[in-house]
Amino acid sequence: MGFKFRKSFKIGPARVNLSKSGIGYSVGAGGFRFSHSPKKKRSGKFGFGALLKGALYLIALCALLYLLSEYWHVLLILVASAGLLWGLLALYNHRKQKRSLDRPAESVPNTENISKSIETAVEEKTAAFDLELSTVPKVDISLAESVPRRCLKDMPEYSFSNITRTTRLDSIFPLVFLDVETTGLYPSKNEIIEVSAIKFDVGMVPVSSFSTLCKPRNSIPEEATAINHITDAMVAESPEFSQIVPALNEFIGGCNIAGHNIDFDLRFIFAHGADFPENIKVYDTLDLAHLTINKSEISGGYSLDSLCFYYGICRSNSHRSLSDCYATSKVFTNIVRDKTERNLVEEH
Repeated sequence: MGFKFRKSFKIGPARVNLSKSGIGYSVGAGGFRFSHSPKKKRSGKFGFGALLKGALYLIALCALLYLLSEYWHVLLILVASAGLLWGLLALYNHRKQKRSLDRPAESVPNTENISKSIETAVEEKTAAFDLELSTVPKVDISLAESVPRRCLKDMPEYSFSNITRTTRLDSIFPLVFLDVETTGLYPSKNEIIEVSAIKFDVGMVPVSSFSTLCKPRNSIPEEATAINHITDAMVAESPEFSQIVPALNEFIGGCNIAGHNIDFDLRFIFAHGADFPENIKVYDTLDLAHLTINKSEISGGYSLDSLCFYYGICRSNSHRSLSDCYATSKVFTNIVRDKTERNLVEEH
């Protein structure tokens, strides 16, 4: 029979067991008891390290029990404070969420309202554009005998004029913006079905306008009508372009000429018998836009519609020559301002 050493005693709710294997203890009562048993050593001898460790556990446990018995009110205050703080935070988050949900409808971004505001602004700008254009005086167009067509190889040479910060803005005027609508892209076989021009004086003041539909010899192709919305019925009572050539020559005589992709318009009117003055300045807003606006800043290329969108110009009759003339004049004004930091409208 081996040597046995065992001693058990209680300290409050704790029971301590001393044995050869070390110190064991248990705390609690009934089914709520926590216990610790010492590990046996291979040597079978009582371990001093285990005894020291158990003593430290016992001291800590006694200290905890003492604090709980003597300072329970402090612990209660700490628990109550923590509970109160948690409750206040929960109440704050609840009210914050409720304010977000109950926010008035007018303070919440509404895409439908924004869309309506944009539509209203576009309608107002379009109405203003149409009103301005309608106030430009129209000249009476006298008809004359038809003039013959000409070969493009006989067309005089010209180059596009640039505008810089050193340009005298008054040297730009008088300036005529020209535009034609046609049945196709080729002057030698397609015809002009509408021509318009607007004359401006110093300060971009519109002086007068020239505009008429023209009856072609052949029916208007459907693809042309799809673009400019001009039909055979609309031009049935209109003069042929060759009959209004003298009147157009008189209107643009002595003026510089401008337009968007103006080379297209000049080639057509020359091939159909019209003249344009020699030694004049020719301004192309397509060319000027390439020199002024970075391609990455504009969507849809450098078309007239894209430039109108870029500069916030709204109109109702896109691809009708008179509307295109006036829209081009506004694009031209904006480009000059961007290139020279001067306003054509303010120059007198």
